[in-house]
Amino acid sequence: MDPTHALTHTLLLLACCCCCCFTARAEAEGEKCGGQVDATEAGYITSPGYPLEYPPHQNCEWVITAPEPSQRISLNFNPHFELERLDCRYDFIEIRDGNSDSAELLGRHCSNIAPSAIISTGPVVHIKFVSDYAHQGAGFSLRYEIHKTVPSHQILTLYHECLPQRYCPTLSDEHSTVAMVHIGRLRIFRPIGTALA
Repeated sequence: MDPTHALTHTLLLLACCCCCCFTARAEAEGEKCGGQVDATEAGYITSPGYPLEYPPHQNCEWVITAPEPSQRISLNFNPHFELERLDCRYDFIEIRDGNSDSAELLGRHCSNIAPSAIISTGPVVHIKFVSDYAHQGAGFSLRYEIHKTVPSHQILTLYHECLPQRYCPTLSDEHSTVAMVHIGRLRIFRPIGTALA
């Protein structure tokens, strides 16, 4: 093959690869992030481009709202979590217990260790994801859903029936798998339908 032709061929391939890379990056940077989220059905929120590197200069805000005022929201992070590690100053995800970035802070996270489960105290959660101009990572993916709890009248029934007999009867609530009773400092965590030690 003619050396000039080979060089031209190589340069064309290189230009094509660079063009594809820049196009993919531009699409990731242009990806819409943030918005209002209805938690009636469980779903997922991810950083732009996840699980590939998120783009720089991101400022994404989501507000997740449960359908009922008495409901709470549960957030569970995928273990594949990677944000810049510098003290959560430049790239981070922030969770707040309300509908704005001034609500009570539930956590600000970065690094490569996924946060443990987060449960709101009310029906709304505000999530903010920020990235600066350098050091991008894979980002995050989280699942949101309505937090399932045992109704308070069933907790009291459980407390009165369970403690004297040292046995926890099965509750009718199909979502109840663990009993949690708070009476002063007393806490009982036991699978429903099992004996207390």
